[in-house]
Amino acid sequence: MTAGVERAFIAEIAPPQLKGTMLGLHSTLAGIALLPARVIAGLLWDGIGAYEPFVYGSLMSLFSAVILATKLRQTPKAIS
Repeated sequence: MTAGVERAFIAEIAPPQLKGTMLGLHSTLAGIALLPARVIAGLLWDGIGAYEPFVYGSLMSLFSAVILATKLRQTPKAIS
């Protein structure tokens, strides 16, 4: 759902001579970041069952939301 929006944003903010490079770099980094998630999901699916990858994903999303909410509540320290 967000891949098209991400690519459009990158194409909009990238310098004209680097648009292809930036889009390729984005795809490479996204693929590298998603590889561990896919491996974990496959191991859970094969080892426990089809239901577990979804539970794991839900728990990781909840964990991320808690961390994000905690970090947003912290006030930035003044620069002296």
